Amino acid sequence: MDGEVSQDQLIAELQALSTGVVIDLSLPYTLGRWIAFMFAVLLAICGLFIGLVDPTALEAWGIFFIGCILLAVLGPTRIQRTTHKVRAMARPLEVKLAKDRGGVDLVNFWNSATVTIPKHDDRAWILPEPKQDTWHLADRYAADNSGVITEHPSKIGTPVPATISWFGLGMSIAAMGLTFAMMSIFSSPEIQKDGAGMVPWIILLVAIILFIGTWWGVKRVLLTMDTPTSLIRSMAVGPLELVGQARNWIEDPEPVIVDDDPSKQVDDLLSWHWTYEVLLEWTETVTDSQGNTTTKTRQEWRMIRQDSGGTSFVLHDGSGGVLMHPQSFSRRVLGDALVTWECRHDLRINKLFRNLYMSMGNKEIKKHRWRIYGLEISDPVYVLGTAVNREDDSIANEKIDRTMQNALLEISGEEKHVGFTSRWEKGTELSTMSRARSLIDAMTAPTIFLMGALLSVALTL
Repeated sequence: MDGEVSQDQLIAELQALSTGVVIDLSLPYTLGRWIAFMFAVLLAICGLFIGLVDPTALEAWGIFFIGCILLAVLGPTRIQRTTHKVRAMARPLEVKLAKDRGGVDLVNFWNSATVTIPKHDDRAWILPEPKQDTWHLADRYAADNSGVITEHPSKIGTPVPATISWFGLGMSIAAMGLTFAMMSIFSSPEIQKDGAGMVPWIILLVAIILFIGTWWGVKRVLLTMDTPTSLIRSMAVGPLELVGQARNWIEDPEPVIVDDDPSKQVDDLLSWHWTYEVLLEWTETVTDSQGNTTTKTRQEWRMIRQDSGGTSFVLHDGSGGVLMHPQSFSRRVLGDALVTWECRHDLRINKLFRNLYMSMGNKEIKKHRWRIYGLEISDPVYVLGTAVNREDDSIANEKIDRTMQNALLEISGEEKHVGFTSRWEKGTELSTMSRARSLIDAMTAPTIFLMGALLSVALTL
C-alpha cells in the first residue's frame, strides 16, 4: 500500500489496539498456526464428546484438557494478529527479503551440518523505520529531519490486552479439570484410609510457585502499561520508559565469533548472546508397580558453554539520541535466535568432541547446536531504565554540545527506585506487548489451581 492515506489507515489500526476489549478470540494468521490450532480444537472436541458419552473415561477428559491447554498456547492475541497484518502491508519489501533469506541450508552432507535463519522476526519494526542514510552521524544526538519515529507510543498509543483471551479461557478450563481430578483422588476412601503422604504438599508448592511466577509476569505488563513513554529530547533524570532505534555510537561494533569458530561470524551486533549445546541420548529401564520392566530412550539438550557481550550505543527516537549502556542491565530480551548452526556428532571431527564425549559418561552425544541472539544496528529497542548524568570526561572527550540536554545524559540499568524494575528488549512497545495478558486473563487459572491445591491438602489432614 502506498500513499499518505494508506499510512494513516495503518496507524489508525495500531491506535485501535490502545482500546481494550473484553473477549479476544482471534484466529490464526498463518498456515502453520492454523494447522496446529485446528489440531488442538479437534483434541478438545473429541475429548469432550467421549467424556460426555462416558463420564468415567478419564483418558477422554485428559485429551480434552490437553486440547484446552494447546488452545491457550496456540491462540493468537488481537495485538499479534494486527501487528502481523500491518507489518506485511507497511514493510512488504523487508518482509519478503526476510522470508527469502530465511530457511534451512545444508552446508555439509556428511555430518548433516545445517544453518538456519528465521523467515520472520516478531520483534522487527512494524512500520517503516528511519534508514541509515538519513541519520545525523556527525551529530548523533540531534533530532532527525523526519521527526519522532512513527512507531513511537506518543503517536500510536500503548496496546491494551483483552480481559479474556484464548489463554485465560483454555488455562482456566484445564485448571478446573485438574482441581476436580484432585478432589476426586484425595477424597477417595483409599486415600482417606491410607493417606497421601507428601503428594498434596508438593502440589501446593508447585501451585504457589506458579502463582507467584505468573504474578511477577503480570506486574511487568502493568509496569509497561502504566509508565508513560518519554521523548528523548525532553527526558529528565530518573526512571523512565523509552522506545527508539539502536544506532552505533563512536565506532561500529566488532564482529562476533561464536565459540571461537571463524566460520560462525555475525556482524553489526550491539548486544549479543551465544550458546553451545549438545543433544544427549541414553536408555533407562523403568519398572512399574506390577514389576514389569520397559526400556525407554531419553533425549535432552545440555548446555556446554555460552557467552555474552555488547557495546554502548545511541538510542534514538527521532526527537533526539541518548547514550545507552546495554550491559549495565541484568534483564534483557533479545528475541529468537538470529542464526542456528547444527550438525550430527562425529568422533572424527576433532579432539574437542572426543574429550566432550568422554565427559558425558553413559550418555551418547547425537548432535551439536550453536545459536546466537543479538540486537543489530537499526533494530527497535524498548527500555525501562534510569537516566543519569554523564561523567564530565565522557562529555569532553566526545566534544558534546552542552546546550543539548539529552546528550548530557545516559541510560543505565541501575535499580534504586522501589517498584521499578529495569529491563530492555529488542522491539518496540507493540512487539513487547504482543503476548501480554490482562490481570484477569493471566491470574484466573493459577488462582483456581492454588485453591484446588489448598483443598487437596485440607482433605488429607
